[in-house]
Amino acid sequence: MAISGDNSTVPSVDAASSFMLQYGQFEAAHRQQLESLGLPKPLWQVLFKKLSGDVFDIGSYVVFGSNSDDSSLVSQSLTEHTLCLSQDKLDALSNVFLIDHAWTTTIDRAAGELDSSPGLLERMETLTGIFEPHEKMPIMPNTESLDAANEINVPVVVSQTGVSEERARELLNKNGGDIIEAIIEANAKPDESTSKQQSIQDQIMKQLGGGDGDDGSA
Repeated sequence: MAISGDNSTVPSVDAASSFMLQYGQFEAAHRQQLESLGLPKPLWQVLFKKLSGDVFDIGSYVVFGSNSDDSSLVSQSLTEHTLCLSQDKLDALSNVFLIDHAWTTTIDRAAGELDSSPGLLERMETLTGIFEPHEKMPIMPNTESLDAANEINVPVVVSQTGVSEERARELLNKNGGDIIEAIIEANAKPDESTSKQQSIQDQIMKQLGGGDGDDGSA
């Protein structure tokens, strides 16, 4: 570097020559890519400078702004924001920006990919500083596993109650696969007391090997 008369630093001839040499090598190696991208040639040197120095300066030119017309509302949703210029204007073909690649998508696919890709929403929230309200999603039962277990238990309910296979299957589905509750309901009569039903449950547990039916009372 050289010092000018006003004490500011200016690139030396050697530094400028070195830059042009390195840029010449960059252009020769990547000309086809740059042309295929349609990047205007005046921006090739700008791109080279930013690539050489890892310059990620788009934050100096744009900010996330809310799509809401009501300026008094502070939206916390990532999907309710858009990129806005933080300066009065940005002249066409005046700059090129490097983006730290985190996600490639299209407008019509973005919302679905944020919902379906594990960790993507959290990563984008961290990068942007905008956090989406999270609702606890209900855990859906594995219906295939439940149906398979019920089919195995259908003969047991039939043998213990004498009901048809169709009725046994219906009772198991109704009671979430609980074989004891299904048998109790199959054997229950409308006027049976709670104690009577408990006695039936104890007998079933004993027959199924799940207990001795003795509650320890005198």
